[in-house]
Amino acid sequence: MHFHAMRKLLVVLAVLAIVGVVPAFAQAANITISKTGFSPTSVTIAPGESITWTNSDTVDHQISSSKASLASPVLHAGQTFSFKFATAGNFAISELLVKKVKSGMVSVKTAGAGAQTVSLLTSASRTNYRSAVTLSGVVSNNAVGQTVTISAQVYGKTPFVKLADVMTTAGGAWTYVARPTIRTVYQSAWAKHVSSQVTVGVRPLVSIRALSGNRFSTKVVAARTFAGKYVQLQRHTATGWLTLKRVRLSSMSAAMLKASLPMGTSTLRMAFSVNQAGAGYLAGFSRSIVYHRG
Repeated sequence: MHFHAMRKLLVVLAVLAIVGVVPAFAQAANITISKTGFSPTSVTIAPGESITWTNSDTVDHQISSSKASLASPVLHAGQTFSFKFATAGNFAISELLVKKVKSGMVSVKTAGAGAQTVSLLTSASRTNYRSAVTLSGVVSNNAVGQTVTISAQVYGKTPFVKLADVMTTAGGAWTYVARPTIRTVYQSAWAKHVSSQVTVGVRPLVSIRALSGNRFSTKVVAARTFAGKYVQLQRHTATGWLTLKRVRLSSMSAAMLKASLPMGTSTLRMAFSVNQAGAGYLAGFSRSIVYHRG
């Protein structure tokens, strides 16, 4: 590259770094620097979150914290600087160029030490296709009327997608009923704070219906077709479930089969293995039925 072109590129990159191209991490607070000092003078954030300082003064400022290993470039009027605090602690922020500006304070606290949080629990870690799962949690300020955003990452999809906004009730509690169609990861967010993630596994819906003459019908339902896959008719024995017959599913993910059964009463079910279900699904089982052969 030509020397002058390289020099121009380096200048552009330096300017972008100073004026605050914000990195891809959680933005927790904004602080302005004026002739009267920092505003706000102190903030509390969680580890991994960032703060952006903006020079709203007409003179240059430069901030520093030796404990946090933080050192900004000289900030001209209107320029910004962002920094991510990775560890917990109390960090004094000093102004290097204008000595009369009082130091500010950044407190980085884990959830157990009083940082603002939103929790997330699930009523079940496994469920059937489109069956209800209750997500719930509490915001740490325990206030009523707070907005909590519920998002989901469906198997095979990269981004989280917003599902709904819910409002907190007494004690800061919230609930949301989800109906996953395939393995799904959920998270909740409140006031820039994001919960830990929970994963709900999903089983295909498998039906069984007894017909006349030792015949049975079945259908497997989920968000994809299972045409060509195999389902098993099983009988319960003293040692567990015994597979009596395997049958291939039609283009409608359905099948009909006839089985040889002993005289008397049998407890039966249809089973659809995890290998047949494929990626994103758990093994699926129908309800158990009692079948009598006279």
